[in-house]
Amino acid sequence: VGSLKHMDVGNEPSMTGAKLLEGYFKELGTVVDTDHQPAGTIVECNIVSVSDEKWYVVKVGEVPGMVDKSCVESELKVGDSRKGVVLDYDQANGGLYYLSVEPGLVKSVEESGKKKKLSVGTELSATVVLVTGDYFVVVIPDAAHRFGYVHRRDHVSDLGDSYKSIKCGDEQKVIINRAKKGKRLLLSFASPAPDTSSSQHRKRKRSEDQDIKFEDIKLGEVYTVTVKSVKSLQLNVQLSRKVNGRVHVTEITDSPEPSSNPLKEYKHGDSLEVKLIGFRHSKTHRYLPITRTDYVRSMGEFSLRESVIKSSAVREIKENEKVDETKDLISSLIVGQQITGYVKSFDSAGFLWISLTPGVEARLWHTLTSNDKEEVEKWTERFSVGQCITATVFSTRDNKIDLSLVGPLTADAKFWCLVKATLPAIGVKLQVTARDFGIAPLTELNDNYSKDPLSKFHENDLVQCVVVEAPTEGNRRITLSLRKSRTSQRWKKAVGGRKVVNQVISKPEDLEVDSVYSGYVKSTSATAGVFVSLGYNVYGRVLMKNMSDNFLKNWEPMFPPGKLVKVFVLQTDPKVELSMKLSDLKKGTPKEEEQDQEEVQRCLDDILLAKYQDSDGGSDQDDGETGEVEESDEEDEVREVEDAPKIVFSSKKSADSVNPDQESVSLREVLVEEKMSDTEEEEDEVKTEEPETKKGKSFLKREKKRKKEEAEEEIRKIEMKSNSSALETEDDFEREVASKPDSGASWVCYMAYWLGLGNVDKARLTAKRALDTINYRLEEEKLNVWSALFNLENSFGTHEGLMRVCKEAAAVNDSKTVFLRLAAVLDKSKKHQELDEVYSSVLLKKYKKSRKVWCNYCSSLASQQRLEEMRELLTKALKSLPKDKHIRTICHFAQTEYKQGDPNRGSTMFENVLTTYPHRLDLWAVYLDKTIALNDHEQSRLLLDRMIGLKLPIKKMKFFFKRYIDFETLYGDEARLKTIREKAQNFLSSNQED
Repeated sequence: VGSLKHMDVGNEPSMTGAKLLEGYFKELGTVVDTDHQPAGTIVECNIVSVSDEKWYVVKVGEVPGMVDKSCVESELKVGDSRKGVVLDYDQANGGLYYLSVEPGLVKSVEESGKKKKLSVGTELSATVVLVTGDYFVVVIPDAAHRFGYVHRRDHVSDLGDSYKSIKCGDEQKVIINRAKKGKRLLLSFASPAPDTSSSQHRKRKRSEDQDIKFEDIKLGEVYTVTVKSVKSLQLNVQLSRKVNGRVHVTEITDSPEPSSNPLKEYKHGDSLEVKLIGFRHSKTHRYLPITRTDYVRSMGEFSLRESVIKSSAVREIKENEKVDETKDLISSLIVGQQITGYVKSFDSAGFLWISLTPGVEARLWHTLTSNDKEEVEKWTERFSVGQCITATVFSTRDNKIDLSLVGPLTADAKFWCLVKATLPAIGVKLQVTARDFGIAPLTELNDNYSKDPLSKFHENDLVQCVVVEAPTEGNRRITLSLRKSRTSQRWKKAVGGRKVVNQVISKPEDLEVDSVYSGYVKSTSATAGVFVSLGYNVYGRVLMKNMSDNFLKNWEPMFPPGKLVKVFVLQTDPKVELSMKLSDLKKGTPKEEEQDQEEVQRCLDDILLAKYQDSDGGSDQDDGETGEVEESDEEDEVREVEDAPKIVFSSKKSADSVNPDQESVSLREVLVEEKMSDTEEEEDEVKTEEPETKKGKSFLKREKKRKKEEAEEEIRKIEMKSNSSALETEDDFEREVASKPDSGASWVCYMAYWLGLGNVDKARLTAKRALDTINYRLEEEKLNVWSALFNLENSFGTHEGLMRVCKEAAAVNDSKTVFLRLAAVLDKSKKHQELDEVYSSVLLKKYKKSRKVWCNYCSSLASQQRLEEMRELLTKALKSLPKDKHIRTICHFAQTEYKQGDPNRGSTMFENVLTTYPHRLDLWAVYLDKTIALNDHEQSRLLLDRMIGLKLPIKKMKFFFKRYIDFETLYGDEARLKTIREKAQNFLSSNQED
């Protein structure tokens, strides 16, 4: 028996691995640029992140690098800067340094002297400092800490990993194979690797391993496993030679200790009792992707938790279905509840990622990690991978779990936020989380108002704030306050001589008549005056007559938005009316400068007692401002106001009337009252005819609402006609829109005025002004202006311009409503080609589940007499719409056939539907109305005979008999009428007997 193996017949078997490595480096050097730092170079590197459980990601200048965690004694943190030594440069992966940051190795390399000449064949001691997939990097202390390379295979015929047991830090004997100047030092291990291919070795291994296979293990069973390695977030365990798995950090214990890592209690070789709760499948590089594209490695997911092991239920972990598992967890979470997790990683975006279960992660925004400013700024230093933390559920929106260590987002909650922008005349935009932003109004920036309150805020400043208005499901707006009196317990009404000059005003009732307050100008109106903000959602209006003791001609430039002014409260009910007259300011009581000495002393005593107990002071962002307004500044401000106009304030931002003393009643109010009075009379008549029931009340409410909407629509048309006839000049329209800034009808009339003069550009600008002026809550008024703009572009512009305006409208309104209005404009102007494009490219694609879209297109096609296309449209509609909308859709198409198509086809459609739903009273009623409208009395009688022959509840049958009697009263004779009444009487008597 002979052998042809290199290890058996070669004279120098150890040279084979060195030759393989030499060929590898030679090929790599000819293909890739070799301009890099050689091994042994000392460099500065910064820790960027933790890529996985094995590596730290660093940067050497602009070049990325990797540091093996197993070769680092102390744990590194993101942001650390360390001195490291280059071990290798991976050119094949686009240029990547492998480094070591061990202080002992770095110091030894730095202190190493002149490199000694080495001889081939010399045997030396070396330490493994890097393990790669193809070779080892070792350092030779006896050779001035030179670095060398050893191939993982001794021979070409080695198919396995000969030296897989060698790890970083192992001491090995090496032999020098090549030591040429300027080239890599190639080595080989002095002792050859064991022959794992021999039959005796394989037989011995099989006898040592257990016989358990992966197919034999079952969910819910308890097994004994051995710890193979301890990672930051899991224990790698082995059940048998063919069955491996892990125990995730979240499955270690039921009651973890805060700020600890439960994995540190375990070590290599520990034997554990675990329960199988699921399976993991991961791809491996064991086979070539060309030959085994779908090869995955299956592993067990185990649990050490006592509650899981004792439980008889099987709780399977499905890692490959993270989204579904996240949804299941979110459904069980409540905002504000406490939850325990383990730190997984950090990222540069400012998130701390937390593992809640093996397959679910949550995120923690860095400003929500503490109420202490210094801790927030150094948030990456406070946490380590695997650390246990207990947090509060902050949000579960958009299938993402956000956590907080400072509590939920509720009113009066305190957070640290980032300044994102300063908004003139509005306030400061603050970032609470990565996706939640809030506004701190001007009146909530400081307890002492200043002329330029935004000057001390800069982007990305860290400030502490208090939630004034928390978001709700229907309103995501967040209003914040930066007042020290709210954010700091140490700041009361007086602190060391400093006082809260401007008190918090949250409602009009907080104001006192005949008192003086400070506020910021919100806006001005040529007809209404100046609107001033006195507090959050508390506004007042100063009429022109109350602006100054003297007449002011051009007063608007004197009150730009955001200007600090002093006002005198005239009244608070029903509107907050203010004055800026110097005579009123002098006689008013300056509430913001009142000092209660007892209150001041009490606050000072509280502060002294809480000096060493209060933990949230000292980090407010406006410490340098005393808040004391000097007397000379107040007099200058008053002199400026003296030369200004009169003003009246209202808690509602309204400009319907210039003179508050006149009780004017608009045309809209009169006509709506008349319409509603008619409705109430009809309600009274109905109430006398039939007793009140719950169903009758809801019907009356619906009727009342419908008639009110009809009255509003009628009034709107009357207003537009009256406005266009009464207003003749540009000044007239400007006064009109200034007095009614939220009236879409007034703006549309103004647009029509410019179009009448042939000035299309002015009409466009007027539309833009209207959209910017009308309150964002009045969506219907804005949509009316958009519709007018559609008509303008359709008549005087291009189709491209029309579509551009439509896209702008869809971005700020309900897009379906916008495109339906656009379709109505195109249909009315008979631009059928453009209309088909809108339906085919937008409406029927994006809103194919909307019955209104299909029905509107049906009516449009019928008006164009494109009946075949309309009938094909019904088939498409029924395929796209939900089943609960099919009946009404078919009914609409059938009515359209009666009106503009083939009545026989419409009748057939109704018959088919009624065959399936014979008890639908509404379908019978519509079918009967359409049949009667054709003046086919005989067909109508046949249909009515079928209706009264149905076996339906008495209430529905009464309706059918009533319709039959009404029909014969109009179109029949006395004999027919008498017959139907007898049938109705017999039906009622027979049912009474039953």
